[in-house]
Amino acid sequence: MSGRKGTLWVFLRPGLGIKRWLIAFVFGMGALGLGTAFLVSVPVTPIVLPLLRSLTLSSYPGTVRGAIFLILGFIVAFIALYNLYRSVVIGASGGRRGVSVIANLYDHRFRGRGPKIVAIGGGTGLATVLSGLKAVTDNLTAVVTMADDGGSSGRLRRELGIPPPGDARNCIVALSVYEPLMEDLFDYRFRGQGELTGHSLGNLLLAALHDTQGGFEPALNAAASILGLSGRVVPVSTNENLTLRATTSAGETLTGESVIGTSGAILEHLEILPEDAYVAESAVEAIAMADLVVVGPGSLYTSILPNLLVKGMKESLRACSAPVVFVCNVASQPDETDYIDPADYLGALYRHSGVSFTHVLMNSVVPSARDDIAYEFVQPKPEIAGFAGQTVLNDLIDQSNTVKHDPRKLADSIMQILQMTGK
Repeated sequence: MSGRKGTLWVFLRPGLGIKRWLIAFVFGMGALGLGTAFLVSVPVTPIVLPLLRSLTLSSYPGTVRGAIFLILGFIVAFIALYNLYRSVVIGASGGRRGVSVIANLYDHRFRGRGPKIVAIGGGTGLATVLSGLKAVTDNLTAVVTMADDGGSSGRLRRELGIPPPGDARNCIVALSVYEPLMEDLFDYRFRGQGELTGHSLGNLLLAALHDTQGGFEPALNAAASILGLSGRVVPVSTNENLTLRATTSAGETLTGESVIGTSGAILEHLEILPEDAYVAESAVEAIAMADLVVVGPGSLYTSILPNLLVKGMKESLRACSAPVVFVCNVASQPDETDYIDPADYLGALYRHSGVSFTHVLMNSVVPSARDDIAYEFVQPKPEIAGFAGQTVLNDLIDQSNTVKHDPRKLADSIMQILQMTGK
């Protein structure tokens, strides 16, 4: 009840810019009613008629009076409705210019009926998927890795004892309606010689929300609420101290995502610590209700596999009735994976996690080799040895950066798979 009273009080307070136009609209409609009554010669109640006689031009014929009041009523009602619309639109848009509230409302309704899609990964690959899919659905859940230990994320992890916020920050930016502005703001890194040097603003915001909200997942929920994201971001595990450990073909042990991702060594085995870290319940629920699950693209050993190695993830994906799609990288990644055969990616995924896929989505257009690029492009294959699912080959490359996926092309191909499966 107190909430209703508060809303009523806000409405009654002066300065809202709505009440005056509501009153004007009522006056205009009254004038329209009087005009119509005079035109059709319908008698007005004797109680009202004497009070209005002097104001309703009683000395004029009914047709003239009716025409005057119809015109007056139409003008006043139109002006009132127009200004009422402007007041509501300005309020709904927060005063931002160039925001079409009607178009946004339509898009919101359209996206709100979109499919439930879960995207699993990390880094720029997951952000690319989200950036494309947010145009077709608001029912997005990003399950993000929590094993980063380098850069600003690593420093905050060590100094504040919080999960690394970097990958989650990328997802928040990708899901924002105002993505370019949010990217500039959240990715801004402080300069100078102080303790803030090198930290991104988005990472610091998530660190503050972690403390004020009592955990990383509540922090991500709060960020989604504050920023009005087209979806939500959840950590792969509620364990806030995940660490990667790898064994190379030479028998060397590498610890930490930042070390593994830049070692250049051939990785034979990857594990996540602690071994009893379990997949977050929010991620399990999202997967169970999904119409489609997307894994990748991204760094195979440092962005994708860390999610699949968490205990309970394999079982959640196996129990999922929806298509589980692996998006293969466009190109190899120096210092981490030199794979150019999709079978190598699938083999590494299954060998480490036991997760299998219903579909593999690959880029079908392989650009010509260039001397200034250290990457090799993954070769598309209509059939992959040992893979019983369905392969989908489409042009997925970003023409401005041919070693990466184009967000829109990627989203269109994912929706194509949904249509193929009847979801």
